[in-house]
Amino acid sequence: ELNMWMGKTKGKHPDFYKAAHHGSNGSNSLEFLETISPTVTVISCGTGNSYGHPGQEALERIKSVGSQVMCTMDRGQITICPKERGIQVKSFLKLKE
Repeated sequence: ELNMWMGKTKGKHPDFYKAAHHGSNGSNSLEFLETISPTVTVISCGTGNSYGHPGQEALERIKSVGSQVMCTMDRGQITICPKERGIQVKSFLKLKE
């Protein structure tokens, strides 16, 4: 799948990636993340979910490739808007300092 993706995108890296399986530890492999190298990764999960998503290992893998992580449990609705160069990311909630 990675080879097919790289062939279709001609090696371009996405600005945005929606993490697989709510950011579980068993998903979003390092090989995949290194290949796509997204600027921003959004993880959809609820506060206090019984599965403990997102997993700490997954968060570390995502951050290790230089991707900014945004979680819906912290930010609420996250909207990605294309711009002439790159994207604009908007969130419903602001992070508490």
